[in-house]
Parts: sequence; structure tokens; C-alpha cells
Amino acid sequence: MVLRAVIFDLDQTLIDTLPRFYRVFKSLLNERGRDISWEDFLRDYAEDTLDKYIPPGEDRKSFWNEFLERYSDENCPDDKVIDGAREVLAKLKDMGVKIAVTTGRLTTVDKVEKELERFGLKEYVDLVWASNKKYEDEEELFSKERVLRDILKKLSVKPEECVVVGDYYPDVKSAKSLGAYAIGVLTGHMKEEQLREAGADEVIESVKDLFKAVERIFPSKAFRELSR
Repeated sequence: MVLRAVIFDLDQTLIDTLPRFYRVFKSLLNERGRDISWEDFLRDYAEDTLDKYIPPGEDRKSFWNEFLERYSDENCPDDKVIDGAREVLAKLKDMGVKIAVTTGRLTTVDKVEKELERFGLKEYVDLVWASNKKYEDEEELFSKERVLRDILKKLSVKPEECVVVGDYYPDVKSAKSLGAYAIGVLTGHMKEEQLREAGADEVIESVKDLFKAVERIFPSKAFRELSR
């Protein structure tokens, strides 16, 4: 089997926007008379237990829809490219591998492309998927199954020819449900066992280690030579 495409999650996979996440989440809580410290945020973000801060009686779906709308519009000077991301994208591009970037933010493709351009990543990306349509189904809030299916169709790539790279276990589950390979990255602070339990084929420290993981999934001599 040949690798033809890699689909990357955006936040905490290619770009470190965790301080932005905290600022938006804290702002929403403050508006509701609540607060959260950076230390508590980091702990509960990693454990995926931030829902406990949503006020009792408030609709979870509405809260996260509001968060995902603000997330893209927040301007945070602490945002930065994950170490090695630019070099990995450039090498994949040179190899002829199709590159897609997707995000669960409620935003537009144009806004994501401008952000990628600001960080010097846009030139390597063949397709950006984003939507500003609010999530009506709570199960779709963090699932990317439908999104990944659309991307595979647009790229004309079979699931088994594709690797999905993300920091969150729903990204992994979504990829595996479609028959694609999944690589989890630890730059999103999620524990390795959570990503593996979700079905990750490989778990790596960050995107800079992508080629080592892909070589284990696609152990062909041709790929190894191209990726050098």
C-alpha cells in the first residue's frame, strides 16, 4: 500500500494554540460568574474533563458552539508553530503526498488559510476544511468522521492510503472508523494510553517525528528513500 495523503488536525498538532484555548474558555466562564486557573485548566484539558466547569443547567452543545466560534476570532500572540511542522509539511510536499488540514473550530476556510499563511504553512497545503455551521448533533461536536469522509472524497484518496494526524482521541476514533491510519501526537497534552485506546496505530511526541511513525505503517523501501 502507498501513502497518498496526510490529513492534519490544526490546533495542538500543527500550531500550538493552547494559551488561546485557555483565554477563550476562561472568558466564557467569567461571563457566567466562574473562573479557572491555568494549572487547573491544563490538568482538566489533558484529562478531557473541562465539561465540569460548564454551569449546571446550561446546554453543553450551545456552550461549545460558542467557544468554537470565538476560538478562531481570538488573536493570541502566544500562538506558535509546533516544532518541526513546517519541515514535515515541506518534505511531504516534495514527496508528492497530498496534504489536508482540518479544524473543529467554527470558522471559514479563508480565515484558516490566512492563519496558515501567517505561520508560513499555507504553501504546503492542498486542501483546508472548515465550516462556520454550528453543530446541531452533540456527537458531532468533536467527531471528525463526516469531515474526514468529505476530505478523502475531495482528494480522491482511499482511507487505507491516508494517515490522519491529531492530538485528540476523537480524531483517532474518526480516522479508524473510516479505515484510515491514525497517528496521535502528544503536543495536545493527552495521555498516550488514551490515544492508543482510541485505536492509534502510532503515538509520537510531536509532528516532527511523523516520518518514523509513517515508515512503520508503510514499510516500503521506496517510502524510506523518499523520506530521507
